Amino acid sequence: MIPKTVKKYLLFSVIITFFFEFSGCKKKTQVASSPDFFSEWKYVSSSGGLTGSGDPKVSNEQSIEFKDNGRYYFYNKDKRVGSGKFKLETSSDAAGNTVDKIFYENESPQTYSISGQTLYLNAVSADGFSYVLEKK
Repeated sequence: MIPKTVKKYLLFSVIITFFFEFSGCKKKTQVASSPDFFSEWKYVSSSGGLTGSGDPKVSNEQSIEFKDNGRYYFYNKDKRVGSGKFKLETSSDAAGNTVDKIFYENESPQTYSISGQTLYLNAVSADGFSYVLEKK
């Protein structure tokens, strides 16, 4: 038999879990067109990760190109070294703020924002990497 306090704690935990899980669930819609996004972007810097020192696998000799057909291409010193599919979606977070996300075919999703000629990519996880890229 489970004591009453444990039952209350479990019920409270389930309610809180459902609240956080579904409070940010707004309908996601595909971004139809984002002409500023579809371009080739050169990596400038990265930060974050468990140590906060950035992603050691990324250098300023690398770039990524996003095409409006839903394909992306990785380049190292202008040589294509990888590719895949992606889609852009806009959703709302729990506070009602608009969040633009990139969902990759075989990679973790990222949020993104563009300011002028600069693209900011951020991992959705708390200990993930953030990247700054400039339009090539």
